[in-house]
Amino acid sequence: MENYENESELGILYPELLSKYNGTYASIIIIYCIIVVVMTYLIFFLRPTLKMLEERKIKKN
Repeated sequence: MENYENESELGILYPELLSKYNGTYASIIIIYCIIVVVMTYLIFFLRPTLKMLEERKIKKN
């Protein structure tokens, strides 16, 4: 433990110093969720959606 100046402060969090990172963390989580939803749609629902639209077009003609 000789690398630390004050060992009594080990493990203490300072919210006022970390608050500027909380907004960044939240925006990263939101972006990640959007990416997951879009990728899920593209992987599982794009082909059935295109087939449905094609069938509607055929029925109209």
